[in-house]
Amino acid sequence: MNRELKFIIVLYGLLSGFHFLQANNFVVSGGDSSSPFYQFTDSNNQTTDFSAFKLVPGQTYKFIANGISTSHPFMIGESNGDTSSSLVSGGALTGSIGEITLTIPVGYEGDLFYFCTAHVGMSQAFQISNQNDF
Repeated sequence: MNRELKFIIVLYGLLSGFHFLQANNFVVSGGDSSSPFYQFTDSNNQTTDFSAFKLVPGQTYKFIANGISTSHPFMIGESNGDTSSSLVSGGALTGSIGEITLTIPVGYEGDLFYFCTAHVGMSQAFQISNQNDF
C-alpha cells in the first residue's frame, strides 16, 4: 500500500473517531408510557433510535436531561430496575435536571437497559456491538 493511501486511511479513521465521540452525547426528553418511551437527540440535533443504534464497548456515553416527564424518571442499568450499576454514574433523570454517564468496558458482553424508575413496564434494551460488528 502506498504512503498516500495509508495517510488517507489514518486521517479518515481519526476524523470518523472524532465524529463518533461527538455523537456520544444524547439529550433525553419525553417519558411516554409506550415504546420508545423517551426521545434521544445527539449533538448533531439528530434523533437517535436506540432499537437500531448500537453502543460500542470501550466508549463512554452521556445522557443529559431536558424535559423528561417528572412522572417517568429515566435511568440506565444492567437490568430493568438496576440503579446501582458500576458502569453508570449519576442518578435518575427527571425534568431538565441531571446527567448520566455510561462507560462500557472493552469486551463487555452483558446487557444494558434504559428504563423508568417508577414504572416496571417502561424498559428497553440497548443494542451493544460485539467484535463481529467491526
